[in-house]
Amino acid sequence: MANDNTGKRGRGPTDPTRRQRITLAAIAVVAEGGVAAVTHRAVAATAGVPLGSTTYHFATLDDLLAAALRTAAEHNVAKLREWERSLAPGADLATALADLVTYALTDDRAQTVVEYELYVAALHRPRLRAASTAWDNAVTELFAARTDPNTGRLLAAAFCGLLMQALLADPPPTREELTAFFRRSLHGTSPAPNRVDPRLSGVTTTRAILLLCGSLRSGSTNAALLRTARALAPAGFAAVAYDGMGALPHFNPDDDHDRPHPAVVDLRTRIDRAAAILICTPEYAGALPGAFKNLLDWTVGGVEIGNKPTAWINVSASGTRAADAHASLRKVLEYTGATIVEDACAHLPVHGSTIDDEGLVADQKVRDGVVTSLAVLAAAVS
Repeated sequence: MANDNTGKRGRGPTDPTRRQRITLAAIAVVAEGGVAAVTHRAVAATAGVPLGSTTYHFATLDDLLAAALRTAAEHNVAKLREWERSLAPGADLATALADLVTYALTDDRAQTVVEYELYVAALHRPRLRAASTAWDNAVTELFAARTDPNTGRLLAAAFCGLLMQALLADPPPTREELTAFFRRSLHGTSPAPNRVDPRLSGVTTTRAILLLCGSLRSGSTNAALLRTARALAPAGFAAVAYDGMGALPHFNPDDDHDRPHPAVVDLRTRIDRAAAILICTPEYAGALPGAFKNLLDWTVGGVEIGNKPTAWINVSASGTRAADAHASLRKVLEYTGATIVEDACAHLPVHGSTIDDEGLVADQKVRDGVVTSLAVLAAAVS
């Protein structure tokens, strides 16, 4: 007789969502009792899984909290990106930011508290710091897209700090007070409410090098290399990470029309805004990873990448040097019309043991190679 498992959640290898359920359960425990309430047993009970499942997927509480922090950060950044996309061209950014803080303090207060609980936990848990730093960088890059890199960093610090203070304040700041604060942050002593968005005018003080990672793994050496590149960007350039690969739909030419999926629009917009592109991808089963090939497929139908200075850094430490994946990468880029900057392409093997607690590559030889590649790539920008 066939087993009927309809309506039952799988167990063991037949339950591919269990790790994510455990992560979400950890967030729920934080929401209920704070970080101090998180134990493997409490999370297992909330997730409805055996205690052994939590220790199987997350050997330590720091592993579990780091996963929860990454998930909370991804949720927060996704909300911010949706907010940014919803802004009308020429919108008053100070007022929009004030409304965003007001929403976070009222309708979304519970989620905001959870996010900050996990963020602050990184102060005493070094293993969480890479995730919190990545969160900071993502928020900075999003605000920089509406202003410029320096203003984006200022706004991110002001936004996050003000939100934390406002969570504790009684009464919280009014919308008018928040608007005035952000207006001063944006324009100094001059209100200038009608300042033109640099992105709309075409005037920017810093050009962007878009960083494309071919791996979705949180512990990827490719991601570590690109985080390092972001910290070593040459003068006049900001290295900006793209982290939307997991949100892209499966490529289908029938869906590549005048109104493609929002994630595709976001990808193409980021490529269009960038002055150059730096790629770092692993090899999987002798080829490009499927998710990254999917990303590249979505660039073929667009025109944004055409003639864009593009290079890659290969971090493979294997005997094959990921040669097949990079041969495939070259072929696909040629189809897209990207300009491959040969002298900026490099093979810089990265071993996991050389990645520090901040998720950056500590090997000085590799760092020097990254600086060289970035300089050559930047020089190719007309």
